[in-house]
Amino acid sequence: MRKWLIGLCVLSTLLFGVGAKEIVHKSVVRIEIEKTNAEFKVVYESLSATIQESSETASAIEGEVSEIEMSNSEVEVKLATGDYLSKEDKVKSALNFEDLTQVTGFTPEEFDMMLVGKPLEGYGYIFSDAEKNHQVNGLFLIALTGLEQGYGSADTGLKVKKNLTSYGAYDGATYRAWTFESYWECIDTTSRALHKSYLTPGGSYYNGLSVRDVNIKYASDDEWAYKIESIMLGLVKKLN
Repeated sequence: MRKWLIGLCVLSTLLFGVGAKEIVHKSVVRIEIEKTNAEFKVVYESLSATIQESSETASAIEGEVSEIEMSNSEVEVKLATGDYLSKEDKVKSALNFEDLTQVTGFTPEEFDMMLVGKPLEGYGYIFSDAEKNHQVNGLFLIALTGLEQGYGSADTGLKVKKNLTSYGAYDGATYRAWTFESYWECIDTTSRALHKSYLTPGGSYYNGLSVRDVNIKYASDDEWAYKIESIMLGLVKKLN
């Protein structure tokens, strides 16, 4: 068509002069512009469709990444709390006297099996919570309550204070011991303090991660660590 229009432009010039040529030339230019605009529109619509598809693909990928991140987080939590460990593995972790920050992964029900016949029977969940919230070996915490306050049965003046760990009662000074609203609060407070001050490098009483290391600042009794470890060994036998 363009050749035809050019021919028309030449013919018009010959027949009607320069004025007709300008008219025909403008028509040719207008037709070319309209053609270019049409082509641009097609390209624009194609690009818009591609961008839309890319946006939808990106959204889908973001959704998949979010699901993967959530899945990874769940796995990390389960591994940290020992949910994937067998009973034998849990016992092995629980009896790691060299690192009290290694949690056992015992369930509240498994902790309760160790507490059958004791005043704390049915309170296994507070030791499970302490492991998850403060990363302190729950079996060690139970043994601590056994040694310090007979699992809540000792008549030392701390029973009414719901103080299972002699928290604040330095060298038997029970009048200085803390009073708690519940057993859960006592174990939560004790485990938080143990993790922060005794089991974290730079902590006020940090000497290492083992039961013997905690013994140095926690109790004046040199046999304290040995007694705690013996109680821990006795408790896990109740799982069989």
